[in-house]
Amino acid sequence: MDRSVAARDSDIVVPPLKDSKMIAAGAAAYDQLCTACHLAPGMDENKLRAGLYPKPPSFARRRRPGNPKEQFWIIKHGIKMTGMPAWGASYPDADLWNIVAFYQTMPNMKPEAYKALVQSGQQ
Repeated sequence: MDRSVAARDSDIVVPPLKDSKMIAAGAAAYDQLCTACHLAPGMDENKLRAGLYPKPPSFARRRRPGNPKEQFWIIKHGIKMTGMPAWGASYPDADLWNIVAFYQTMPNMKPEAYKALVQSGQQ
């Protein structure tokens, strides 16, 4: 999977991801679309995750943000045979980049900061 994504993400141009509005909008979208499978800062394991195979990574527990090109490609196109949906069929690229921008800031985020960011992104 890693090699497959890497072979396809080379043409992706990463926009500036440090815009606070983009990060807040991404937090709100992540809260709606991603937390059931990938958790959020302060969330405990849930019954849905227990039944998924392979089990999705808990992004809230990661220590490094990772590769934004890879994240965008996966969010847009999904991953076959894993349950990871292709959100690009339902959302424009700008919305997906917002999630990536948020994801870049999430490592080591405290639950209170996450909740505040989600709230600011919903306005």
